[in-house]
Formats: sequence, C-alpha cells, structure tokens
Amino acid sequence: MSFNTSHPPVVLAFAGTDPVGGAGLQADLLTLSNLGCYAMTVVTAITAQDTEGVAASQAVDAKMVTRQAMVALSDIAAAAFKVGLVGSAENAVAIAKILKKHSGRPVVVDPVLASGRGDALAGKGVISALRDSLLPVATIITPNSIEARQLAGLKSSAPLADAARVLVDRGVPHVLITGTHEDRPQVVNTLYGVEGVVREDAWDRLPGSYHGSGCTLASAIAATLANGLELADAVRAAQEYTWQTLAHATRPGRGQALPDRFFWVRHDGTVPASVPAAVPAAGATAPAGEELHPRHTDAAPASEESHRENADAAPGGEEFHREHADAPGYAESLHGHTDAAPDGDESHHEHADSAPGQDGPACGSSSEMHEMPPTDPPRERTADADERGAPGHPVREESHDAPGATPPAAITPSHGP
Repeated sequence: MSFNTSHPPVVLAFAGTDPVGGAGLQADLLTLSNLGCYAMTVVTAITAQDTEGVAASQAVDAKMVTRQAMVALSDIAAAAFKVGLVGSAENAVAIAKILKKHSGRPVVVDPVLASGRGDALAGKGVISALRDSLLPVATIITPNSIEARQLAGLKSSAPLADAARVLVDRGVPHVLITGTHEDRPQVVNTLYGVEGVVREDAWDRLPGSYHGSGCTLASAIAATLANGLELADAVRAAQEYTWQTLAHATRPGRGQALPDRFFWVRHDGTVPASVPAAVPAAGATAPAGEELHPRHTDAAPASEESHRENADAAPGGEEFHREHADAPGYAESLHGHTDAAPDGDESHHEHADSAPGQDGPACGSSSEMHEMPPTDPPRERTADADERGAPGHPVREESHDAPGATPPAAITPSHGP
C-alpha cells in the first residue's frame, strides 16, 4: 500500500488535560485539526475539572515532559509550537530548552495563570520561570490584561501599553493582550511589537462565559502561522475564527459554555477561510482561502490578503537530533525510564494573586495532587467576569443579529451566530 507523502503542517502543543474537553490539550487538538494542521501533544499536567472550575490538578514530571517531546520530535518535525499550562516551574524551563532547539519555528505561548473560577494555577515560582525562561523563546504570547500586568510585575491599574513594553523589553517579540477584563463597551485586543502597536481589533462582546476560549485563540494563531500567514494576519484570522466558535458554543454542563470548533461542519459544511483547501470537510460547499477583510484596524493598515494556500509554506524541519544533554529527562528518555518527579512549586497554593475570571485551559500546579478549595454554589456568570480572554469571548467588530445572518468574509460559514 502506498501512502500520501504530503501532509498538513504539524503543530506540537504543550498543555494540561481537560476531562470535559473544553480547554487544554483537547481544545488544542480540536482547533489545530479544524484549521488544517496535524496536532502532536505533550501533557504537562493532569486535571480534574469541569465547566464550573478546577477541582484538582497534578503537574507531570519535567523529565517526562521532556521525554514526550523528544520522542515525538525525533520522528515527526513540527512546523510550529503552542504552549499553554506548564504545570510547574521545572516544566517551563524544560519546555524552553526544547524550543531553543527549534528556534526557526513559530512559538505561541498562552500564559495560563488561573482557571475560569479564579483557581490559581501558577505561583511565584512558575511566573518567574515563565518570565525568565519561556517567554523569551516565544514568537508571540497571548495574555489577557490581568495576566499581562502580572507577568510584567505591574499594578492592576497600570496601562496595558506599559505592560506590553516591559514584556517586549524582556525579549518577547510580540504580545497580544486581550481586553476582555477591561471596562470598555467593546473588547479591544491589541498586538504589540518592538515598534509599538502593530494592530488593534475591536469586537462586540458576546453574552455569557466560555470554557477554553484562550486555548482556542492561541492554538488558532499557531495553526494559521503554521499554514503560512504573516503574524499580523494570523492574529486577525485567529480572532475571527475564535469568535465564531464562541458564537456557536453549546452548554451541556452547569457552568461555562463550550466553544464549537467545528461549527462549520455541524452547520452547512462551508469551509472557513483559515482552513487550507486540502482539508476534507464533510458536506463542504465552498473552497477555503477567501480573502480576509478586516473591518477595524486602527493601528495598522489592513493586510491585502489574510490567507495563503501554502501547502509548502510550513517548514518541514530538519531531523530532530537528540542533543539535549542539558534538558531534564534526556538520559532517561534513552533508557526508557524517568527519575522521581522534582519537587513542585509550593507557591501554587497562594491564591491571593489569582486572576478572577479566567477560563480553565486545563490546569496543573505542582507535581503533587493539588485539591482546589471548595467554592460557593455556582451562579450565572458574565463574559466580563469569567472569561480568560480569547479575542474576548468577545471577538467581533460586527455583530450578526440572528442565526443565518451573513457572516464575515474571514470565515465564510453560511450560518452566522
């Protein structure tokens, strides 16, 4: 039997698990697959969570995180990387060492610091490791406004532009700060670079709250970069796609709604523009690759085109060489075993600085099982209070008044929100 030698771009995602499938690695798999990529995954933490919050979490040993990535990459080259919940400071350092071996690939980091209920998922040790080790190897990071200020070490009232400048000065080339938590009529998401504001997109707020929107946005950016879009265009297309997943979200549980990453398949099968033409879609009625027409880009000129049909654009990558003597778990990976897990970061139990209203992108906090404190009975929550901040759960510049309304050209599904 002969096999097709061509394949979609491969994206490797580092993140925690989510049993309900709304966030974490499950969200990454759905998003990356939907947007025409082949997803490889490395588990950084195992969680017990649902649509209401995180009950418990346990970080995977850094040696095992390293081994998972090394074994996978020795067989299949990645065109891009996405990093979500790291689970521990040791994991952040281990992941950074792996990514340095692939410096020519785009790296999207979603710095998960808390769950949607406000459960702290990153103590001082993890935040320090993110700042010092992981963020400098990223191509772009996607914090919400609360996370951006925390990572920059600024007060909660500090201007977001100041937070972005601090992070850029620390070596992060691009910072996309989502404005879900800011007190503005619309959600304004701003992409910063070394030159300042690269683009700024304003979106109408969607009602309700959503579990996994931050994971969806970061994975969508990784997918569009792997498929060949320039960074500013990838950011815009990913926001548009994420909004559609939220507009078509369902609420099977008691808590937050779950984004529908395959909304276009479940409706009439019309393929979103960000999905490569080679991706088979059941019942597809329109080709991919239509131009993206930004309707609100104050800070930067609109791109002439938002999507390239790049079967060969994603770097195939040279063979992965196992020159990781300094990476945790390297020797063990060659001999088929790992040592005992390193001590977890005790500061994960500090909840005073947890960011309220973050969605739960599958979370972990230490190598020991961490039981989350009991909370009051669930109550109905709003987007402003709960979402970690994808384009917002709010991502939209033009709202569609009713199902069936004409959607934006960026996605081209015939069934609008």
